[in-house]
Amino acid sequence: MNARARLLVVDDEPINIQTLNQILRDDYEIFSATSGESAIAFCRAYSPDLVLIDIVMPGMDGLETCRRLKADVTTRNIPLLFVTVHGAPELEVEALEAGGSDFISKPVNPAVVRARVRTHLALKAQNEHLEQLVATRTSALRIALEAAEDASRAKGIFLATISHELRTPLNAIFGFTALASRLTQDPKLQRYLEQVNGSATHLLSLVDDVLEASRLAANQLTLARHDFRLETVLREVEQLSKPQVLAKGLTFSLEIAPALFGKSFSGDPDRLKQILLTLVGNAVKFTASGSVTVHVLRMQMDEGGRSAIRFEVQDTGVGIAVEDQKRIFYPFEQADGSSTRKYGGLGIGLNIAKRLVQLMGGEMGITSSPGQGSTFWFTVLLEA
Repeated sequence: MNARARLLVVDDEPINIQTLNQILRDDYEIFSATSGESAIAFCRAYSPDLVLIDIVMPGMDGLETCRRLKADVTTRNIPLLFVTVHGAPELEVEALEAGGSDFISKPVNPAVVRARVRTHLALKAQNEHLEQLVATRTSALRIALEAAEDASRAKGIFLATISHELRTPLNAIFGFTALASRLTQDPKLQRYLEQVNGSATHLLSLVDDVLEASRLAANQLTLARHDFRLETVLREVEQLSKPQVLAKGLTFSLEIAPALFGKSFSGDPDRLKQILLTLVGNAVKFTASGSVTVHVLRMQMDEGGRSAIRFEVQDTGVGIAVEDQKRIFYPFEQADGSSTRKYGGLGIGLNIAKRLVQLMGGEMGITSSPGQGSTFWFTVLLEA
């Protein structure tokens, strides 16, 4: 606390001003005013650290003076202590509601005056320190937010640029691979070209996944709205997954609740298909033998009249340990995170799928155990 804090004593009786001056002048710099108007003018001009003011004064009394000081942004933080012979509870309530900080009763006790002044000067200093801390941290947060936004914009620009630069040579690879396949009859060379085309397709899907994850992280992805039938989406998923399923000798089946056949829904069928393809693709990848089954169940209606549809993708694959089940939904995570893992991929497909599900008003989870296969489930809200 500043040993020479500035105090303003406001009273229409000079003897009262003199009394308080004698009590406080050894520790503080004392100023005085004999009316509410002059007190307000002094506070606006010099901003004292504390005001001791009488309630009863001719013209503008202490209560009105306090109200006006508290209504002014330049003086509202100055603590006011009322010094008065009046001790009626109603008057004290009115003084506190006007913005007063405390009371000192006349005739004044020097020890009480000094204690009250020290206390309220300390509180004022603490409040000013807290305000400075808040201002400093707010400024630091604003700078950090601006830096994060700049980084996000830079990342978006970089990903858009690198996507374009990668797609250009990949398109050339696809084109020349197709041309070479038509020009040669050599079976061995045909196999090589198929491997090149497959690798290029895989690389293109990785580029698309990274861009999708970036758009989701930046909240730049919006859902479309179309009318569609679930069985149409599911048949497309089946057709697109068929090459993978046949290549591994697996059985693929669809089980749709009878009540859903022929029903039209409104939503984003492409994003729904993307979620299912991700889950079916993972199921096929991690299943060496057996089957992959997609179950579609209709659940209850919500308050807005939308249908909660539950999807389950069940496989007979390797399964996932309980301690890894939450982690696999994080970006760039896999159940086997070692450098020698058997299955490839960036580990962002499930994260993208889960965030798309959340955009569609649902949630995603898993039931699994090692060696017993896995069931990935999710719900979405669709309007009839």
